[in-house]
Amino acid sequence: MFDPFNDFESSGYLRNARKDKDPVVIKHMEHNLFRANLKEAFDYLSQNEIIEYADFLEVHKILFGDYYPWAVQAVHALGRFPLPADQRLFNSHFRNFEVDFNAAKLKINRK
Repeated sequence: MFDPFNDFESSGYLRNARKDKDPVVIKHMEHNLFRANLKEAFDYLSQNEIIEYADFLEVHKILFGDYYPWAVQAVHALGRFPLPADQRLFNSHFRNFEVDFNAAKLKINRK
């Protein structure tokens, strides 16, 4: 199992808040958190005319911060979402995309 912190046995997978180690449980938690927090993430994004790198990190925190409290601080160190040398390049890259999004039309099925 991926263990960048070298503390899987004592802290669980990626130091998750529950110290879970079972991959099935972990995927279940990640999936449920994603679904539960998706509307909040969309609401956050819909307030921004331009989405920049800081917004990308905030969405990551909204979606997964409850399970991986360290996530926002460590995403750079893990190389998952490396900070560009010049954030303006990242920001300008995002400006090339247009998204037709309306948070009010978001439908989340809860079972």
